[in-house]
Amino acid sequence: MMNNFSGKWTWGLIFFALILLIPQAILAQQWIQTDPSDIPTPQNLTAVWTTSSITAGSWPDNITTEIFCVGEFGTIIYQDGSTWTPQTSGTIYNLNGVWGTSGSDVFAAGDNETIIHYNGTSWTQQNTAGANLNAIWGSSADNVFAVGDTGTILHYDGDTWTPQTSGTSYSLNAVWGSSATDVFVVGDFFTLLHYDGSTWAQFETTTTQDISLNGIWGYAANSVFAVGEEGTIIWYNGDIWVLLSSELSPSIVLNEVWGASACNIYAVGQVSGYGTIFHFDGSAWSSQSDLISPSSPAPLLGISGTSMRDIFTVGNGGTFVSLVLVDDERYPLVYATSPIGDATGVAIDSNIMAMFSTEMDPDTITSATFTITDGSTPVSGTISYESGAFAVFTPDTDLDYATTYTARLGTDIEDRFAYGISYDTDYTWTFTTTEEPSSSSGDGGCFISAALGRK
Repeated sequence: MMNNFSGKWTWGLIFFALILLIPQAILAQQWIQTDPSDIPTPQNLTAVWTTSSITAGSWPDNITTEIFCVGEFGTIIYQDGSTWTPQTSGTIYNLNGVWGTSGSDVFAAGDNETIIHYNGTSWTQQNTAGANLNAIWGSSADNVFAVGDTGTILHYDGDTWTPQTSGTSYSLNAVWGSSATDVFVVGDFFTLLHYDGSTWAQFETTTTQDISLNGIWGYAANSVFAVGEEGTIIWYNGDIWVLLSSELSPSIVLNEVWGASACNIYAVGQVSGYGTIFHFDGSAWSSQSDLISPSSPAPLLGISGTSMRDIFTVGNGGTFVSLVLVDDERYPLVYATSPIGDATGVAIDSNIMAMFSTEMDPDTITSATFTITDGSTPVSGTISYESGAFAVFTPDTDLDYATTYTARLGTDIEDRFAYGISYDTDYTWTFTTTEEPSSSSGDGGCFISAALGRK
């Protein structure tokens, strides 16, 4: 059996929230629904997948974004970055999920165990006849999972689709993984499954709940979010599942979740029959329904994106909604830091971290672009990048007591589409370490001093 589900706040989550307690920037955003007359289908759109690539030239002409939407009765519509085009799917069955590795390698799954594949020119059938499939995801072109009703899980090895034993007969509604050996599935009756590369196992839960989990996404193996009925949002911290919200309202149904970074995660669904969007800023979830224009769209069923600039959600009646940011915020922002700016009493064994508003290019976060100094004296350390858009500076030795340090992020830092951070000059902040603990003489005149080890 897998690790437990917990309805209690964990120390890991408290630490995470404290890091992000005071954001350094708040995104100004609005969701704009595309005029239905511009969408070449009236059918319900159930899922969306998008991919972006960078080419020669200058922004924004050097970014090409392709969008694939699937829906009822075999509906597929495609946008090449400017024009919507219906595509022939070759099936009349409802399509419920879509995922790919590139614009010329896309899979869609649907009812009657239908799986079709797009090679950049046309869609061809790979599988049919069986249980309805509700979602599809892969870690690569030869490691793809499709999940569906009656506990169905199919695996594709690049050549053949093969059934796998799930250990449940409940409907499975969504699949996501951080790697080929770390895959999560959620479903009806609070079903939570995990795949380690060889077998599927079910997470234990402390209660049996008649609540369907409909969507799942994460930015790392130890940070996975799942959403479902009654406004349910749960989070996996690598050890246990934590209940973040439940019963916000019995009328709330959350259908899918996706994020650009740890501070930009979105869940879409419906409230009393109207589309709704919730946003996680790194510490709390809040509704963005008042940011959707026109207001009160149809229920939203799927969401996907490639960065904070390209996020799309789809729903009933051919509904298609895009996230729109103001110009400056189309560039990566330093959203939060740890320690926060002007912090005092910072532990001398602390790591220094910065979180960005979207995933970054790790190759641009180096000892030249992320520095810590004591006056003009540089601090030696190791720089790393972690999924979720975290840059981490780990000092080689403990920092000095009662010392003010300056952290700097250079303007050469870019996201994976070569957008530099949104600052004209280097982004800097300062923090001051704690005072040295007082020392005293013990019995026999021995000198006692406090020493803190690195975490």
